[in-house]
Amino acid sequence: MIELIQQIIREDPYLSNIKGIEISDSGEGMIEILIPFHESIQRTGGIMHGGAIMTLLDTAGGLSILTLGNLVNQVTVNLNTNFIRPVSSGPVRVRSEVVRSGKNIAFCNLELRDGNGKICATASGSWFVFR
Repeated sequence: MIELIQQIIREDPYLSNIKGIEISDSGEGMIEILIPFHESIQRTGGIMHGGAIMTLLDTAGGLSILTLGNLVNQVTVNLNTNFIRPVSSGPVRVRSEVVRSGKNIAFCNLELRDGNGKICATASGSWFVFR
C-alpha cells in the first residue's frame, strides 16, 4: 500500500508541484508526511502559507484513509482547521489518524508540527470513500 501512496504523491498533478513530500511513518489508518520548509510554501514574513498548511492536512487525511486498503479513492467532505501558531521552521510534519471508517465516510484527526516539534495546526475532517 505504501508504494501506491508514494506513486500518488509523485503522479498527482497537484501534489507533484509541492517539493519534497515524503512519507516518514505509516501504519493501518495512520500516516505521517514530512516536507522541507522551502520558499514555495511560504508567504510574506517567512511563515508557512495557510493554503499550504490546509493542503498538507488534507493530503495526510486522504492518504491515511488509503492505508486501510480495499479503497479505490477518497475525496474530502469537510476539514475543520485550527491555526495555533505560525510555522517558521522545518521540516514540517503532518500526522493523520483515522478515528472511524464506515461504509461511505471516514473520519480523521490531524496535527501539523514545525521543525521544533511544536504543534502549529490541528484539524479534524471527513472523507467520502470509494470502494
